Amino acid sequence: MSTTSRSVKPEVIASILLCPISLAGMGMFLKAAKGVPESVLLLARFGVPALIYWGLLAFRRYPFSRIRPHKHLLRALLGFLSVSCLFAAIARVPLSTALCLSYTLPFFAYAMALLSGRERLDTRGLFVIGALVGVTCITNPSAHADLLGIALALASALFGAIALYEIKRVARSEDSDAVLLMYFTISTIGLTLYIAFFDKSAMQRMDTVPWAMLALIGICGLLYQVGLVTSLKQVSVSLVSMFLLLSVGISFAGDWLLFKSAFTPVGTLGLVVMAASILGFQYFEASTQQR
Repeated sequence: MSTTSRSVKPEVIASILLCPISLAGMGMFLKAAKGVPESVLLLARFGVPALIYWGLLAFRRYPFSRIRPHKHLLRALLGFLSVSCLFAAIARVPLSTALCLSYTLPFFAYAMALLSGRERLDTRGLFVIGALVGVTCITNPSAHADLLGIALALASALFGAIALYEIKRVARSEDSDAVLLMYFTISTIGLTLYIAFFDKSAMQRMDTVPWAMLALIGICGLLYQVGLVTSLKQVSVSLVSMFLLLSVGISFAGDWLLFKSAFTPVGTLGLVVMAASILGFQYFEASTQQR
């Protein structure tokens, strides 16, 4: 019996909704933390959750010896690349645009399945075309779009698409706590080494960074990952991806009210077309999986 045909428990719904709310919140805090080096923002994104999660698991007497770190290296690398590209995109384009473009990850998964022969071209291809039309509208020259920011958001989607399925693979042999802990820990160690040896300027500015803002970024990142991993153990990647689009609406309101981002009519239309294409793609994919 498919996941979509069963009644979904309230706690699973809460986990799914936690993803877009915490992700939109993290994006807004990132936008507000102007001038902070990206490496420091990333360290907060991974380091704060790592500290909190190690403490929580130690309190619960979690059997750390059961974790097999080598199984988590690829998942951590893919997740880190996706987050890094998204952070860089958020610094260059409106938050809602960056998040919406990053949610094209189902299209990348579909394209990879077509190239590998696991899937055949079907109605989903029309939604991919719709998404391309949306991207074209968003990059309308009159809007002075930052093409590098858009490319980074799309790269985030590409790495994210692979990472989601890697989470599914790792979760078959490792529990959710191990998946989360290793993701935070491996990324934190890598970032700390990078800052210590290659980003001396970031170390010199540590005494001037907004620590409270960095803590909020890390807490939102932790809540997002908890919701994501918990949800993916209960429902499909497609359903989780579809609900993540709620963060685009939240972020659009934040861009408009908090950051006074300028949206042209064509660019706004492109954002709507993009979101509608992703929703249509996810709906059709969920329908085919139930047959």
